[in-house]
Amino acid sequence: MDEIPEDILDVARRVVRSLGDADHDSGENAEAIARAILLERERCAIVALTTHAKTTSGDEHAPVIKASTRAAAKFIAGAIRKGLTP
Repeated sequence: MDEIPEDILDVARRVVRSLGDADHDSGENAEAIARAILLERERCAIVALTTHAKTTSGDEHAPVIKASTRAAAKFIAGAIRKGLTP
């Protein structure tokens, strides 16, 4: 997780500017905020990826449902990681 996407850095910089804290290094603060946002984005992507496993327990059609939900989960996780908006 070395590289922070530009959309996340932009949000983090805006947060730092809105705080108006001249006593601290705004670059370090922005990076810390950006890393927190990136971690949350990854957590959301993992939730999307693991959701398909929870949707099919005990269902006789589980293999078909599981395949389609797995594909949807991968698509959703990719969209989250890319920062796509609805």
